Amino acid sequence: MLFVAHETLLSRPPAGAKDGVPERVHLERAASMGHRGSREKLARYELPEPVEYLLEWFRELAATRRVGMTGTEPLSYADIDAWARQTRRTPTSEEVQALIRLDGASRDPEAILTEVSDG
Repeated sequence: MLFVAHETLLSRPPAGAKDGVPERVHLERAASMGHRGSREKLARYELPEPVEYLLEWFRELAATRRVGMTGTEPLSYADIDAWARQTRRTPTSEEVQALIRLDGASRDPEAILTEVSDG
C-alpha cells in the first residue's frame, strides 16, 4: 500500500505548482543535478517482488474505473468480479482484499502515508 500511495503522490503536481508537472518530474530533475534528498524521495518505498502481479492487476482494474462528481469511484467487488471473469483470473479472497486496499491507497494516499508516519 505504501508503494501505491507514494507513486500516486509522485504522479501529482506538487502543492502550489502552477505548471501542472508531476512531482516525480521535479524530483528527477533535481536528482539528476545531484540532489540527494530528491533521489531518496524517489526511491522511498520499494514494491516487494512477490506481489508485483497484484500491482499489475490493480493497474488493469484502475484503468477502467468510473469517475464521478467527487473524483474516481472506489473499486467494487462487482468491478473485480467482472475483471476476473473477463481476464480469466481467479484471485483469492486475500488477493481481492489486497486489491481493495491498494485502491484505497491510490484514492487517498495522504491518509496512508500519514498513518505510517504517525504509527
